[in-house]
Amino acid sequence: MKKAGKFDQSRLGSIPLLSTIHIHRPIIDNSKPFQIMLFLGRCNQLLQVPLLQQLTVAATIGFRFYSSDLEFEIKRITKIINDHPFPDQPIHPKLSQIIPSTTISTSFVENVLGHLFASHSNGLKAFEFFKFSLQFSQFCPTSDAFEKTLHILTRMRNFNKAWELIEEIHKTHPSLLTLKSMSIMLSKNRKVSIF
Repeated sequence: MKKAGKFDQSRLGSIPLLSTIHIHRPIIDNSKPFQIMLFLGRCNQLLQVPLLQQLTVAATIGFRFYSSDLEFEIKRITKIINDHPFPDQPIHPKLSQIIPSTTISTSFVENVLGHLFASHSNGLKAFEFFKFSLQFSQFCPTSDAFEKTLHILTRMRNFNKAWELIEEIHKTHPSLLTLKSMSIMLSKNRKVSIF
């Protein structure tokens, strides 16, 4: 198979019509029917790519745009939460303004909490964000989101709010109370009681 690049004039022979083809020219000259045939042949080759492969490429490209938009939105919301003057001003009204209800999903909440955890955010802000997300029916809290919130609170040594969160989760979503969540609470609590 020949590499794409220079057009091999020797293969044309003495056919004058073929020697005038411009491969890189996007405009088709209707006076040259062979150019149209070549163009239609190339279109036919492109259309013979299996549908599954076309859909896979389209989904991959779409996911990249979607995931980059989602990542930008997560970073934006994390920054707004971190910059908010809570507890001087309530954070729930601001969250209601900036986060559409359709955005709230399990992965979205987990990602925002992960960013809050990584940025060493104020534990109370993470706690308020988690409580805010619990208001939406489409959000199904996971042990990961609960444990991130709990970890942020205990890292800030805010054990009263951590116990408040555990009590609330025990009433509403008892399956989220795992050995890991209890070990997070007990290990942080133990470190404080030693000193």
